[in-house]
Amino acid sequence: MMMDWTSYRAVLWAGFGGLLAIILLIGWKGNQILSAIESHNESIRTAYIARDELLDGIRFHLAESASSIRDYLLDENASAIRQRRSDLERYRREIDDAIATYGRELPADEAPLWVQVKQDVAAYWQVTEPDSSWDAAARQSPLWREQAENFLRGQVIPRQQKLEALIAEVDQIDQRNRAQSDRQITELFAGFRTELELLTVAAGVLGGLLAFFTVRRILDLERAAGQRLQEVVQARSQLQYLSNRVVRVQEEERRRVARELHDEVGQTLSAVLVEVGRAASRLAPESESGPNLAVARQLAEQAVGQVRDIALLLRPSMLDDLGLVPALKWQAREVSRRTGIKVRVAAETVADDLPDNCRTCIYRVVQEALNNAARHAHASWARVEAVQENGQIRVTIQDNGSGFDPAQEKGMGILGMEERVKGLGGVFRIDSEKGSGTIVSFLLPAAPATGEVRG
Repeated sequence: MMMDWTSYRAVLWAGFGGLLAIILLIGWKGNQILSAIESHNESIRTAYIARDELLDGIRFHLAESASSIRDYLLDENASAIRQRRSDLERYRREIDDAIATYGRELPADEAPLWVQVKQDVAAYWQVTEPDSSWDAAARQSPLWREQAENFLRGQVIPRQQKLEALIAEVDQIDQRNRAQSDRQITELFAGFRTELELLTVAAGVLGGLLAFFTVRRILDLERAAGQRLQEVVQARSQLQYLSNRVVRVQEEERRRVARELHDEVGQTLSAVLVEVGRAASRLAPESESGPNLAVARQLAEQAVGQVRDIALLLRPSMLDDLGLVPALKWQAREVSRRTGIKVRVAAETVADDLPDNCRTCIYRVVQEALNNAARHAHASWARVEAVQENGQIRVTIQDNGSGFDPAQEKGMGILGMEERVKGLGGVFRIDSEKGSGTIVSFLLPAAPATGEVRG
């Protein structure tokens, strides 16, 4: 059972809406996760770089302080000693500031070790604090240099090395934390990849269902459109058949009426003329009935002429008896006689044995075109040209009338001409512009079919 269009519409709306929602969710979720990863990674990187710089600073200042203590103990110049002591105080401040800064954002697993670092740093400064035994008098002793070197080797350098080892251990813990953060970022990426895969699968399934329903609907519409097209083609064929039948019946009726007028009414009027002539010949010249018979004879002659003209207009007998070209030339003379238009016919290559429906079509189209040129376009001349070649007949009717717009002013006469030509498998065309005359042209097969299309 076929689903109705409203159900299909609901499915399509739901499908497209769900697919759009999934796509938007993928974009939103991806942006959120990528922003979180970027922010987390940036914060970790910044913190790691800052802590690494602080540890490097502590190491550097410890090394510099050890050198300054050595120079302070071994230098004999008073101003240089004061400078070394000033340097020691500066290194101590910078190391204490770095330790305090590092401790403010200290990871939890580094806290116990960092407490030990602070204690050892405090002990280091306590040991290296200059006292009164380092005055100028003590420096004059021969044993002073040996005592200073023993102090450096026994107190300063071991404590410095211990602090550097502790700081290196802190650095290792910090690097492990950095590696752990990298693993967390990797896990975030893995989670995002899993969610993205799930959403992609959902989008693919929904898109597949949507494509299935859409293709199914398109196929249903295509089948329905094919059926409608077949019905339209059949209806058009039937209309074409009926139109051709109407044209043939019309021509047959015109032929019959023209024959009846010529054979019956025309002969009767001719007989009346004969009898009136006989009656007039029997009357005496001075008879009073003579003028009346003359009037009756004149009226009968006019009636005979009118009947002949009507019969020729309905169906010229020469079209059946003599062929197409003589009928076209007679029609040109009649149009010229009635309207004053100069009409020229050129049809020397047209054969005399054309089928009746082809002769009739050409004659009627030329007749309608010339009447339009006289009645509507007010032309002063017209030219009819018929050329038969390559199994086809090309007919052109050209005039110098006022012209018109074929797209906007197509009347019943033009539609009738076009229907006649297309009914025989031909091609019909009108070229005209206002003020530029008109060219009616059409192309017919030289031996067209009867035009009957039976449905």
